[in-house]
Amino acid sequence: MHAHTLSRHGISEEDSCCVLTALPYGQNEEEVARRTKALSEGMVNYLRRKRAVGISVAPGEEYVVKVCIPSEMTASFLARIAPDWYHTICDKVHLLIVVVKLNTKK
Repeated sequence: MHAHTLSRHGISEEDSCCVLTALPYGQNEEEVARRTKALSEGMVNYLRRKRAVGISVAPGEEYVVKVCIPSEMTASFLARIAPDWYHTICDKVHLLIVVVKLNTKK
């Protein structure tokens, strides 16, 4: 991610992170379609309505988990770091999950 995007989300450049993508999975097309609908109508639409990123952080922990819905920011980030993967999932409902090691330097 770009430095200004990182700092806007409370991440300094010294932090390390792990990026994951979450996609609906199923044993057949019907199951994938059902789970895609659930993901889209559930988490994606909820975060879109809130104009938010899902964030989980426990006091005293050194990691934070951020869940991002598809957006221009996530698209440009994925296209830059994993272009082949981005083109595989860009037209699918997915979540971008970023696990960030917080900078504990004072």
